[in-house]
Amino acid sequence: MADKVTEDAKKFGADVWVYCRQHLRPHQTGWCTVSVDQKVLLEATSAEAAYAECKQKGFHIYSHK
Repeated sequence: MADKVTEDAKKFGADVWVYCRQHLRPHQTGWCTVSVDQKVLLEATSAEAAYAECKQKGFHIYSHK
């Protein structure tokens, strides 16, 4: 059985970083099925760079304390 390609991977590319407004954090495409309308493509190529880019752009990052 072939893996299902997610909507975000179709739109942004496979395994690229996006900010997910639903999860309030960056993650790679293919990780969740939240609508692409809730995601912002990032230029980052690593998790560390994705978090830094989100901070620079003023995106809220969920933090459980």
